[in-house]
Amino acid sequence: MNKRNRIATGIWLGLWWLTMLPVAQAQNGFPSQPLDGTYLREWLLLGPFFPGDLAQDFLAAAGGEAQVDPQAGDRVVTARGDTLVWKHYQSPENVVDLLNAVGQVQHAAVYAFCILDSDSAGEYQMLLGSDDGAAVWINGKRVHYNPADRSLFLDQDR
Repeated sequence: MNKRNRIATGIWLGLWWLTMLPVAQAQNGFPSQPLDGTYLREWLLLGPFFPGDLAQDFLAAAGGEAQVDPQAGDRVVTARGDTLVWKHYQSPENVVDLLNAVGQVQHAAVYAFCILDSDSAGEYQMLLGSDDGAAVWINGKRVHYNPADRSLFLDQDR
């Protein structure tokens, strides 16, 4: 019997932030996406957070970025006292347009979350492009950190 492995993926985009968590922590009913080489288009988004500082854990009061397990509609109160809501977003293209998704903001951070589905356990390569910095978590561990000040190019980080 072929057992399917699932990985929950959370991200911060804007300063793009990618977090991958084990499925055991992601019992949120959010649709999974196959690891089939295509772009990820279905997300839960939360933001914007100001200032867009890649080194800052904006979810610290809610357990931290490495432990994120959101559901659509979950609320988070920011350090500034704003209440933000995790919202379902499906990108019509290969790029997640954060200006369209969360509003016309600059120098902000946005978290994103998705669930990935795999036929087998193993090592996988994820490509990521970002407008400014990016960080990646897998199973609660940060495995990539690039605080670059840059323009977006597809697949610029591996």
